Amino acid sequence: NIALDFGQPRGALGIFKRSLVVKTSLNDERGILAINSKLSKIYFSLKQYDSALYFSKEVQRQAKDDTEAMADGAIDELVSLSFMGKLEEAGQALQQAEKQVALQNNLTNNARFLAAASGYYMALKDKAQADRYFDSAAALVERSRSPATASSGLALLSEMSSQTEDYKT
Repeated sequence: NIALDFGQPRGALGIFKRSLVVKTSLNDERGILAINSKLSKIYFSLKQYDSALYFSKEVQRQAKDDTEAMADGAIDELVSLSFMGKLEEAGQALQQAEKQVALQNNLTNNARFLAAASGYYMALKDKAQADRYFDSAAALVERSRSPATASSGLALLSEMSSQTEDYKT
């Protein structure tokens, strides 16, 4: 996590891959799930969307009854597909992510979903919908007064803005 926290995703990648091997050998399902989620986010930050998509689908496959992990994986899938330009699949992922987020009372995933939906609509070039979801995400982050929600929501908004060169955030 230190390499990732200091903006070194390539260094973190090797650490997390080795950790995944260890967690798998120990059959640590929660650990495997958490590492797959981190790997999805690392690959996304490296603009390796196919790999990010693979790990987000792994999170969903392994989540079973963990609705928060399922929502996290679905949101990451939505973001990756949107950036890959696979908009029909991204539309299906949007619906899945929305269902998963609705099953829980998790402000962090709600903020991430709104930010991801904004990215999807940016990819569709639907500026009105993109702005609506973006503004909803920003308002939720501001209203929540939760560092975790703010950190997660702003990180996704920032990552999306930097990759689309839309610096609204």
